Amino acid sequence: MTLTDDPAVNEMKLLPLREGGIGGQLVVPVNHDKGKEIAFLTILRAAAALLVVWDHLVGQWLGQRRIDWLPSTIVTDYITTPFGIIQHFGFFAVVLFFLISGYIITHVAQREHRLDFLVKRLFRIYPPLIASIIVTFGVNVAYAHFAAAPNEISTRSVLDIVWGSTLLNYVRVHQNVVNGVAWSLFIEMLFYLLCFALLPLIQRRPPIASSAFIIGIFLVIQECRDHGTNFFLFSASVSYLPFLVTGQVIYYVRTARLRLVEGIVLLGINLVVLVHGIRAIHPTFYPPDNSYGVSFAYALAIFIGLASVNDRLRVPAALTFVADISYSLYLYHGAIGILLLTLLYPHVGYSVGLGITLIAVLAISVISWQCVEESSKWAARRLLKVVRATRAGGPWALRSSAGTG
Repeated sequence: MTLTDDPAVNEMKLLPLREGGIGGQLVVPVNHDKGKEIAFLTILRAAAALLVVWDHLVGQWLGQRRIDWLPSTIVTDYITTPFGIIQHFGFFAVVLFFLISGYIITHVAQREHRLDFLVKRLFRIYPPLIASIIVTFGVNVAYAHFAAAPNEISTRSVLDIVWGSTLLNYVRVHQNVVNGVAWSLFIEMLFYLLCFALLPLIQRRPPIASSAFIIGIFLVIQECRDHGTNFFLFSASVSYLPFLVTGQVIYYVRTARLRLVEGIVLLGINLVVLVHGIRAIHPTFYPPDNSYGVSFAYALAIFIGLASVNDRLRVPAALTFVADISYSLYLYHGAIGILLLTLLYPHVGYSVGLGITLIAVLAISVISWQCVEESSKWAARRLLKVVRATRAGGPWALRSSAGTG
């Protein structure tokens, strides 16, 4: 979750309109006004977070224990199975997060210098991640001690915690994961670093920027098995980047930075690279009965559909709340929720246990959002303010970017 930056983003400066669409008609640019949320992104962030929770605390938890629960049975029999949606909506939700990130990060990149961009992204991802790893490890160690039942997480070493906190464990053979959802954050960081490197092109040459992303991803996938195990693991994460590039291209088309025909061509080439990556690295998810592609198609259709009616959408307060805490909810729902639900189930049953677990996870997520996420964003703004004051007029002089995430 970013998995993503706050969708309440500042006013962007549009480049000159470019001709696009059929018959040379102009694509009407979208202007995301300062202080106004992007409604369709808020709705999708909330939905994606809730679907990931459903995947881990309902679909997977029940399936692994072969427990029947009527709501889960109905969803499986009438939605996920007949429509080919894998992982109890889990991958579908992750694709939504990736599309959102590609869109919103490209948007905020339009008005930031490199230092602004890098500092804000690092402070956005790492402090909540590190806090979640420490909390998860501590809770599991405490449980292992009092229950005399060590588990996989409680036996992690301090070095494992350090590697997990950097996300670099995902290019190591022995990944020793502490927070099971952090794999997607490594992919997010790869996208952020590429945006950092290509920032001038992202701002001034959208077709070249997106083409560079696609070409670079393709080259890494092509070489995935030629440079050892660590490079292969790196390539496995890179192969997910076309999902974020899709969000980027959609942003460029919606803001008239790309002609419609250019966007369609780029999306088509990007799709070929995406499928190539699945076949080369994730072949298990290539067949139609276990397909990444099916979930991606649904997510893309919903993303484009809601984007097209964004101005007519009104976001309920409950969804805004879930969207606000979505990153913390993503980090804690599995790390804490699965253990708590497992402990509660023998005593109170599944339905009551799930209810208590959701309340606890929401409480932890709100605390993380208020105390860690908001504080880290404040710290990033404060740090940049100090840098501006000390380097005013120098090569790193920065534009004011108050209000960005």
